[in-house]
Amino acid sequence: MNEWDATSYAGKDTILRVVRDEAERLFALAEPEEAREAPTDRVPGMGERGNEQAVALRGIPQKELLDFRVSVGPGGMTYQTGDLTGMPTVIEFDAGNMVLATFGRSNAGTVRGDLAIADRFLNLFFRI
Repeated sequence: MNEWDATSYAGKDTILRVVRDEAERLFALAEPEEAREAPTDRVPGMGERGNEQAVALRGIPQKELLDFRVSVGPGGMTYQTGDLTGMPTVIEFDAGNMVLATFGRSNAGTVRGDLAIADRFLNLFFRI
């Protein structure tokens, strides 16, 4: 196996480095306030649609798009903005942790509060 094989332990350091680097690049693009006003890229057939969707988000405060609350119930998951004070469990994801959790590589994220609740939530993901 080589260092680029994501299915082997030998590739772990390389894959984690790439995920971290790409997550940092994504946030570097998304975090500046002026990024919200920038036109979307010129992808044939997708540029106009992408720009329409991006412009539709401009009326929502940036903080609401980056931080949100997830509640799990019998009907599934619901997402909303809101104060996290008093919540029994808070899981903070950065982009790299979210990718690792979604792809089933680890139950990543910084957990504050009840670990059993966090474990149940992190195991709800359908592994890709």
